[in-house]
Amino acid sequence: LAATPIIVSDLGGQSLEYNAATNAGHFQSASGSMAMTGNLTLIVPGVGDDHKWNIDIQGPFETAANSNVVFEVEGSGTVIDYNHADYATLAAGVTWNIKGAIVLGATSIVAGSMKTPSGAITVAANSVVTGDLETVLGAITLEGDATSGGL
Repeated sequence: LAATPIIVSDLGGQSLEYNAATNAGHFQSASGSMAMTGNLTLIVPGVGDDHKWNIDIQGPFETAANSNVVFEVEGSGTVIDYNHADYATLAAGVTWNIKGAIVLGATSIVAGSMKTPSGAITVAANSVVTGDLETVLGAITLEGDATSGGL
């Protein structure tokens, strides 16, 4: 089994590549808190494939305003953002496991479901989480026009 790639403390401006050979999109933070101060690009081999992404963060997670998760089809340069017809299909395979509070800044878009066993979840105005929000010990707050696929 290949080692899980370690991600840096700020996901903004980063590209994470899905490993088609091992069918793995599993990434984890080294330790502590994690931020996203810009776009995170998840690179996929193709749109119709069944990709499962697991992003494990060992502390709280916070996005700056206008931070987004986008997909890019490997080798084509095609960027799939929230307004693209295939975004929901790709986003359904993304799971965020966060060991602390989750705070999404205004007008942020996060692909997938977000789960925390020990923190509150706050989604600021005009932000979108395409999947479920789950917490065991904290409250979930959707501010303004924030939306989630499910609570």
